[in-house]
Amino acid sequence: MVKNIAYKSKLNSRDFALIEGELRSKVLSKMAEEIINNKNKILLANQKDVRNANNNLDKSRLSILNISEEDIYLMEESLLRMSHLVDPVGERISYIAKKRMD
Repeated sequence: MVKNIAYKSKLNSRDFALIEGELRSKVLSKMAEEIINNKNKILLANQKDVRNANNNLDKSRLSILNISEEDIYLMEESLLRMSHLVDPVGERISYIAKKRMD
């Protein structure tokens, strides 16, 4: 199941990279909002995952799996920071074209 989710995420990340800057910013902001709106569901699901993995993982790997409320807020903060980044698409091409014209 986790491999399936990871695979789908990788495929979707390619599509996400093609979204124009303004829309990408809106999507990232909405993701941040939804993470906070679903914080309790995420934490409960994570507790269940940790309980299920308890017999199959060593302590160091288990500690990585565990998500805290602080981690949720850090995810939100990261998404919001990414939503405010300048869209770099086309920047390199413009730079190269300008250099060639000089």
